[in-house]
Amino acid sequence: MTELLEKFGINFFVLIAQAVNFLIVLAVLYRFAYKPILKMLNDRTKKIEQGLEHAKKAEHAMNEALSQKDAVLAEARKESGKLLAQAEEKSAAEHAKRMAESKTEAQAMIAKTKEELQREHEHMLESAKLELADMVVLATEKLLKEKVTSERDHTLVASILKDVSK
Repeated sequence: MTELLEKFGINFFVLIAQAVNFLIVLAVLYRFAYKPILKMLNDRTKKIEQGLEHAKKAEHAMNEALSQKDAVLAEARKESGKLLAQAEEKSAAEHAKRMAESKTEAQAMIAKTKEELQREHEHMLESAKLELADMVVLATEKLLKEKVTSERDHTLVASILKDVSK
């Protein structure tokens, strides 16, 4: 076999020396290049995994925040509906109260007007009675052609008023 190696121009000792040199270069590269590159790749893989985990957590937190937002919005809509209903009820109650007050005021005004009309009516009747009495006295004077005394006048007026009242 040495002959075969010599025919190809291969020296066995040089081959072994080159193999030893290759192993030394391989050991140096493994120690100073491969291990740091491998460590860097592992660190990078861990960072990517942590980033993915953080992204999943952030997505979960975002989904939870969205569901909470939806719940808060639903609660706010429900509360606003209640407040609107309460405001409408208060408005209706206030309207009814004002209508009742207006009706009471109108009834009071009607009653006051009726009283004033009744008083005016009574005053007019009294005035008419007095005027009628004066006219009766004048007519009676003309008929009797004599002056009736004031005492007699009052008596006649009173009797005529009684007759007219009946």
